Amino acid sequence: MTTIGLMGGTALGTFEGLVQTGEHSFDTPYGPPSSPVLEFRAGDHRVLFIARHGRGHHIPPHQVNYRANVAALKALGAEALVSVSAVGSLREEICPGDVVICDQYLDFTKNRASTFFDQGIVAHVNFADPVCPELARAGFIAATRAGARTHAGGTYVCIEGPQFSTRAESRLYRSYGAHVIGMTALPEAKLAREAELPYVTFALATDYDSWRDNESVSVTDVLSVLKSNAALARQIVLSLLQTFPPLDPSPARTALDSALIGVTRDQLPPELAWIARRPAPRSVAPVSTAPSVRPSAAPAPVSTAPSVRPSAPAAAQPSAPPSAPVSVAPRASSAPISAATPVSAAAPVSAPPSAPTGPAVPVSVAPRASGPAPGSTPAHVSTPPASGATPAHVPTPPASGATPAHVSTPPASGATPAHVSTPPGVSSPPPASVAPVSSASAPSSARAVSSVSQEGPEPTEKAPHSVKAPMSNTDRTPVLVIGSMALDDLILPSGSFPNVVGGAATFASVAAALFNPARIVAVVGEDFPPAVLAELERRNVETSGIVRLPGKTFKWTGKYASDLSSRETLDTQLNVFADFRPVLPPEFKKSRFVLLGNIHPALQLEVLDQLEPGAFVAADTMNFWIEGERATLDRLLRRIDCLIINDEELRLLAGTYNLRRAAQLVLGMGPKRLIVKKGEHGALLFTGDRINFVPAYPLEVEIDPTGAGDSFAGALLGRLAEIGGADDAALRLALPYATAVASFCVEGGWA
Repeated sequence: MTTIGLMGGTALGTFEGLVQTGEHSFDTPYGPPSSPVLEFRAGDHRVLFIARHGRGHHIPPHQVNYRANVAALKALGAEALVSVSAVGSLREEICPGDVVICDQYLDFTKNRASTFFDQGIVAHVNFADPVCPELARAGFIAATRAGARTHAGGTYVCIEGPQFSTRAESRLYRSYGAHVIGMTALPEAKLAREAELPYVTFALATDYDSWRDNESVSVTDVLSVLKSNAALARQIVLSLLQTFPPLDPSPARTALDSALIGVTRDQLPPELAWIARRPAPRSVAPVSTAPSVRPSAAPAPVSTAPSVRPSAPAAAQPSAPPSAPVSVAPRASSAPISAATPVSAAAPVSAPPSAPTGPAVPVSVAPRASGPAPGSTPAHVSTPPASGATPAHVPTPPASGATPAHVSTPPASGATPAHVSTPPGVSSPPPASVAPVSSASAPSSARAVSSVSQEGPEPTEKAPHSVKAPMSNTDRTPVLVIGSMALDDLILPSGSFPNVVGGAATFASVAAALFNPARIVAVVGEDFPPAVLAELERRNVETSGIVRLPGKTFKWTGKYASDLSSRETLDTQLNVFADFRPVLPPEFKKSRFVLLGNIHPALQLEVLDQLEPGAFVAADTMNFWIEGERATLDRLLRRIDCLIINDEELRLLAGTYNLRRAAQLVLGMGPKRLIVKKGEHGALLFTGDRINFVPAYPLEVEIDPTGAGDSFAGALLGRLAEIGGADDAALRLALPYATAVASFCVEGGWA
């Protein structure tokens, strides 16, 4: 059971659906906390709530006993602190009613006790990154899922109060690059770090402070917005409980190890011994929810094991650690929580079909660039792949070989993902050892997104004799993916995220490996994290075909529109990718399923020349090559089995707007099958005179579309390899899986 400390306004003290199990009143060595501590039960989580300003809101922010609040929650076993705070916006794009998941603070408080170490013991904790990245990722997903317009990352200016800022002060804070202004996050965040408690702030914007001309803030305005958002704030907290992340990777958990001077944590005096107590690592079960459950990327999904809460200290003595609380009989408990479906948190690579089991390297991938202007890109170089990633907020990958704590373990090779049932007519391989889970990004069964034929629906998709039963692991060869790997800079509505692991080959191989082993041929620079390669290997992606060259990895910088429907290329740095020449190792030449990612068609032809006969080859391309390398592309089309492009690219390639007519023209150019991606409107499969349509799996949240198209293609090839065939019937069986994985990607699943 995970115990979560929650601090916020009085309105948060009533949670419909949570069972209140107790109320604790006691003193700490720093005095009493702001209010009695209310205890709630939410599935496998224990929630401890303190009304920061006291019941009835009678304590101003500069008089809040922050030390007592943090000490009381730690004494009761809290393993993390979640703060909900009303703030003013210092940015035009952060509107009243928006939520900011703050990750930095500026301290302009004056007279507040901000440390537990002021009685002869000196500690200097590392506070460079004051917010737990796992909590921040999970918080962003939770707030978005609750319906809030959410911003990932932002600097919180904390002022002394209780007065609001002058116009000059407000504008000064803006000039510092701050995003919001409030009066309560500090010293709360500092004390949480000293107490080794992971911390995050949900900052609810109520006004524009006073930096705008002819505008100022008033209590009336603040309370009006707070009242209208009280239910939203509670829903955000409940949503966070559904996806509460593992806490062991948080830097807060070991903050004192390198902070104490002259003593070790075991040598702290009795009055401070409580602060160094650590919960023992353990795995955490997700909160029990309604039948449809989604994996959480900062698991309980992308993509670690919290710890047992410490027992409360003994009864308080003078100059002793916080005392064991005196439990008060609980109030009548309300109905048990009815939790909504949990969400994946944004950041590292998370596999849709598995329950959260352990950490993972953030392999969130970058959007396909629209392509540099003709003449600016060497003819043999591709731009990054289309669609997706997380953002949010991508942390430094763990050391090489480490298993990321927040990533679900992908299904073992050969296992059918738990989120999609095996289509009728195709026998499923013996189940691998995969934890059961259902994904909100993926259909509960293949029937949920069954293909519809132009000739009328088929009662069952019975596999003809040409479709083989899935091959055993020993009979399979890995799906071969050739394409780009990148470290991209993404500017999303939720924030800016530098050095996001991207590239068509990265997305496609991870998606393919959900169904069948995969392998990559690509190039990276000296700056590409070794831990990402280790994570790919862990996910059944062979990396021996990845060449590391002196220099920097391919980088694309792009900015997405506020509705994520379009993007703008701000910068393209080819770096080592400029000299990329795909050379297949001998074993790779025997691959039976090959995906040619979006690279120059001449390079795609070079790969075909190296393959042994008989492979099923699918290829991707883009507007840049259609317009600038048409002759070479035409030669490629005559040699591939399947072309996978979007509807805009199809119209450009065929020179006509009508999709059906355009498809007929393109099939006449050589490819035996054509798959047309239509984003949120699904995908079309054209095979001769037959058309099949598969809808996109509806999204619950839209986090980042980067890599969705490549995830679609990779999942398609992976599922075909698992089936063991690539004829028309096999393609119809594989398409629902491809659309489900693409939707999972847009919801931040790989992050």
